[in-house]
Amino acid sequence: MTQQHVIVTGINHHTASLARRSHYAWNTDQQAQIYAALKHNSNITQYCILVTCNRTEIICTTSDASITVLSWLQQFITEKHSY
Repeated sequence: MTQQHVIVTGINHHTASLARRSHYAWNTDQQAQIYAALKHNSNITQYCILVTCNRTEIICTTSDASITVLSWLQQFITEKHSY
């Protein structure tokens, strides 16, 4: 069995202002778009989006522990899904 690694990226009330966090308070339709993109990334095997009043996180598992997956995820969120 291939070893899996957990990657978590997100923002919270310690790392971003309320105004900044509001851009990442994704609604159901926005989350569906993000899920679709995550599904199409062959390096990501499982994923979950967590949105609460003070934080937004994407949690993924991958067999690729390189910084490439984390970088893709952070760039993906920043460029494409800040509403």
